[in-house]
Amino acid sequence: MSKKTIAVVGAGASGLMSAICAARRCTELGKQVDIVLFEKNPRPGKKLLATGNGRCNLTNTDETRAAYHTGAPEAAAAVLNAFPVREILRFFAQIGLETVQNGTLVYPRSMQAASVLDVLRFEATRRGVTIQPDSEITDVRRAGKGFQLTAKGGNTYTAAAVILASGSAAGGGSDSGIVLLKRLGHTVLPPYPALTPLKCDTTYIKTAAGMRASAQVRLEIDGASMHSEYGEVLFTDYGLSGIAVMQLSGEAARLFSSGGRHEINVVLDLAPEYDFPALYALLQRRRTIFAEQPLEQLLCGFLNKRVAMAATKAANIGPLSAAVSTLTDKQLKTLAALLKAWRIPVTGVKGTPSAQVMGGGAALNEFDPHTLQSSRLHGLFACGEALDVYGDCGGYNLTWAWASGYVAGHGAADMV
Repeated sequence: MSKKTIAVVGAGASGLMSAICAARRCTELGKQVDIVLFEKNPRPGKKLLATGNGRCNLTNTDETRAAYHTGAPEAAAAVLNAFPVREILRFFAQIGLETVQNGTLVYPRSMQAASVLDVLRFEATRRGVTIQPDSEITDVRRAGKGFQLTAKGGNTYTAAAVILASGSAAGGGSDSGIVLLKRLGHTVLPPYPALTPLKCDTTYIKTAAGMRASAQVRLEIDGASMHSEYGEVLFTDYGLSGIAVMQLSGEAARLFSSGGRHEINVVLDLAPEYDFPALYALLQRRRTIFAEQPLEQLLCGFLNKRVAMAATKAANIGPLSAAVSTLTDKQLKTLAALLKAWRIPVTGVKGTPSAQVMGGGAALNEFDPHTLQSSRLHGLFACGEALDVYGDCGGYNLTWAWASGYVAGHGAADMV
């Protein structure tokens, strides 16, 4: 009797994890099963190498479920609970990865994403997983009680179970998993760039391009505040970037992708440690200190110089060459109000190549959260970004990759 095969499509973070966990589980159950991992690129883990600017923020010990965005939060929580952070760290310690923490953020001790990829590859090989590079799967269909997979070029393969782990075009990846899931009858929410820079009206901010400032950043949609983050903001020639801005981008991107008409603003509080009266009083004191200086120097030593000039110009309180002493109390209040709530119109988001992850994907509520097996097609599993889940910056997306890969790998092994 020939051995059964579990085919994993996509050798990224979730694909590698699901293949390893399927192999481990089959060994535990005494099952003789071939695990084949198909990857379209010459080597696995291309996107993994780029995570955390090449340092790989492996996970986050703050396990807040509010960091995950999905249409099925209870199902996502069930998947995450099945492989919590303590078990993720235990898994990586077992396969030879030493880790360090920076606050709640966990990194490989080497500070190299390549180390994470290497230990995963070594463990997959040790567990007997066959990694098949340069094999882009273009079609999956039911064949008897199993599946037939077709690769680009025409080669075909059979499998008792399939795990689709290729699901995002962000950062040069592939969304083939989402395409295949839709073809197999699953509801797919249209993908959109998440964790991506925002395109903005640059009328006032373009002079600050390349500069950074710490700020409380708020997303405002049709006049309603949606979400707020504190962190570093990067001013660019097209708009705004930085982690705090990218954390807010998903909701804006979803609205832009839906084609509806909305008024979307980023609201910057450049002095979050001051309330309005305290900031106004500070500006009054600075009016005395810098009385003979031109207006462009009023915020010297308070904000980055080019950011300060851009904000002062946006407040429209007079020419930057005017003496600070000429400012009225009303003008100081106007500037204080802008520093506390500088509304910058959002005109769009940067495209998919600039996104760290994508929102959208196959509806999670069409998969059993305890196995990630399709409720529509027995033997079909999915994990990672193929599903409608994405996390905030800070290791949450890799946490989802590890947890969903673990659940799908175990689910497939138990089924075959």
